[in-house]
Amino acid sequence: MNPLRLILSLFLFVGAVQIQSDDTVTLNGHIVANGQQSHTVFVGVFELPMRPEAEAWIWTRIESTEFTLNVPDVEEIQLVALRKDSLPVVQRIHPGSADATIELEFEEGLTLDGNVLSTDGIPVANTRLVLGRNDLPNVQLPTYVKSSWESDADGRFTIGGLAANTSYEIEVAPPFGETEMFSVRVSESNPVLDLRLSDAYFVMGRVVDLDQDTVQEARVSFLLVEQESEFFLRPPFGPDERSPSTATDANGEFEIGPLQRDRKLTLVARHEKLGSSSVLQVASGEHDVELVLSGMVRVIGRVLDAATGEPIDDFSLFAVRGDGSRKYSYADSKGEISSMVDPKTVGFVVDSSEYSVHVSTGITLESIDEYDLGEIALNRSRQLTGQIYDAASREPVVGATVLHSDSRLTESVGTRWGIIISKYMGETARAITNDKGEYLLNRVSGDSTQLEVYAEDYQDQVHQIDGGTTVFDVALVKKSTSSRVRGRIESLVGDPLAGEVYFATGIGASIAQAQSDGLFDHVLSPNKYTVWARTDQGMSNVEIVDVVEDETREVTLVVDSRGRLTVSVNGLWDGEIVQLIISSEPSGVGVRSVETNGNGEVVVVGLGIGEFTIRARSNRKRTQVKSFQVSVSSEEAFVQFNFSGNSRIFGSLTMPDGSVSSGQLTATPKQLGKTGSTGVINTDGTYEIIGLNDGEYTVYVHRLVRLSLSRGNRSWSSAGTDRVGQFDVLIRGDTQRDVQLPTKSESE
Repeated sequence: MNPLRLILSLFLFVGAVQIQSDDTVTLNGHIVANGQQSHTVFVGVFELPMRPEAEAWIWTRIESTEFTLNVPDVEEIQLVALRKDSLPVVQRIHPGSADATIELEFEEGLTLDGNVLSTDGIPVANTRLVLGRNDLPNVQLPTYVKSSWESDADGRFTIGGLAANTSYEIEVAPPFGETEMFSVRVSESNPVLDLRLSDAYFVMGRVVDLDQDTVQEARVSFLLVEQESEFFLRPPFGPDERSPSTATDANGEFEIGPLQRDRKLTLVARHEKLGSSSVLQVASGEHDVELVLSGMVRVIGRVLDAATGEPIDDFSLFAVRGDGSRKYSYADSKGEISSMVDPKTVGFVVDSSEYSVHVSTGITLESIDEYDLGEIALNRSRQLTGQIYDAASREPVVGATVLHSDSRLTESVGTRWGIIISKYMGETARAITNDKGEYLLNRVSGDSTQLEVYAEDYQDQVHQIDGGTTVFDVALVKKSTSSRVRGRIESLVGDPLAGEVYFATGIGASIAQAQSDGLFDHVLSPNKYTVWARTDQGMSNVEIVDVVEDETREVTLVVDSRGRLTVSVNGLWDGEIVQLIISSEPSGVGVRSVETNGNGEVVVVGLGIGEFTIRARSNRKRTQVKSFQVSVSSEEAFVQFNFSGNSRIFGSLTMPDGSVSSGQLTATPKQLGKTGSTGVINTDGTYEIIGLNDGEYTVYVHRLVRLSLSRGNRSWSSAGTDRVGQFDVLIRGDTQRDVQLPTKSESE
């Protein structure tokens, strides 16, 4: 649900609850349509006397001409009725009178026509305009009752329902720019009014092909450079959304924006028949940008049956890019692939009914005219069915989840591709057992495959299914309730403590609660667990507990609240915030996380006695790591972080094939306590990492990986970074280092 609609629903729900009391009166009402189609009306009920900035007792949404309204059972109230493109209606009502009815008759008022323009005079489409009702000076209006309008594709808007000789505040919110407020005065002689934004500029240009001919209907997309550098932590747009984009017009020209002046963007153009352009870094306000399409690449190959060697006639080829995919359908093709694809394609998926999916990754198509996929041998798939039942009672297990995976595929394609292919194959890779405990999986690999079964209250099972097997039953065993860990949380002097007890394995953790008596009792599957407790007085010791079948393990978790740490942070830049993450050694369990807003000291109490690691990580991607010890004798430690380093490393970086790849570099100091930091690889291959200390560093190179695969009206995306190389460097002040990463064979 749209967040604004959700908020509105909550407000309306609260209002409906508020009016259900013995101190209300129900009144009948009628809206005079005056020959016009009725819009949504909001009616606010105000108790008298009204004071400046009065808040309504309730706001009610009305959708029809006849309505009822619950109001307070008082001598007199005031109603304020709002309808889009109409003047407000203000009425006083005496709820207790015999003829107390409500009739709302709206007048149109004046109309304000205008244009929303950028600072450089370009019409801004799809701009939201919200009217502040200055003609209701004593009324406080909630956001959800205010009317809004939107400019059209040419930036034009029309706002109705205005009073003559009245000033209004209009909030103007462009799609990608900053919101601004405009004060306008409305009169009967008003001309068309231009609302020109004070700091909002477009990027303008054209898209051409290799012959310098302009290209119509090319799609131009952009990312903000500042956002792109954050992409490694979180995408700037949702996983199934596209970057803001526009299409070129009949002259091959485009406008995109508006954004604040000199805001940096990365632009790329794409045309389904003419290919993609190189990524170009520009700034808002530039009006002479040219994006050159690089043409298409012919992809050839053959699709064969792996068992017979015969060509497969009917199949689909998906060319996968970072921002989408294109499907090429083949029928009666005699197994031959021949398609013109976008040079930004990074991999292919070949899919044919009754066969397993094939994935080709690591594809580089830039600067070539033709690419040969070779012979692609598809393994015939099969159906796999069976029953999931209780091993003791032999009763069917209803609602169990059954999954299969093609181990050869997941081993060869890597994490990012594995994620996107598993989503793509989700409909056939997963089944839920019916009321007879039966499952059916389609398109299971004809070779050996892995079957996983999960059901509530049962132990998970994993089976390797031989090729050719089509029926496979699974007997599930109930989780044992006698495999458990129980114990007590207590202080150093033996007093019980309330808190949370964590039971962690390599794949996750569960939590048990201990009340004021400090006791806990937790049922677990057999496994090895790392166990610790968090309380108001600090964290306990960490225990390693090996839980075996039908046994109860006893553990006492002791909280030592003597430890005190003072952290001093210096050298932060303006607006830089640091997160302090403290971990216990040697367990590595995080015991505390504290945020510092700027330079200064932070005191942390209740750490306990022992050895710790503290990591300081800032919102400017600078990090430092230090170790400290809280001893029995002093019970106190002091750590100082100094981010005053002003050295930097800069230069250019290219991939093994000489290309430039979107990504980031992380400079990690070899000496504990030095400052590490991160920088991005620019579109021309240059990079810069600032705020470092002098000394020896290892710089790790991470390539940005974005994949998007669509089938029909569904789309699946995967994004992140893969480490593709590293190099060592000695930094002294401003240090230049130009790097070409070695190929894999050279680096091994």
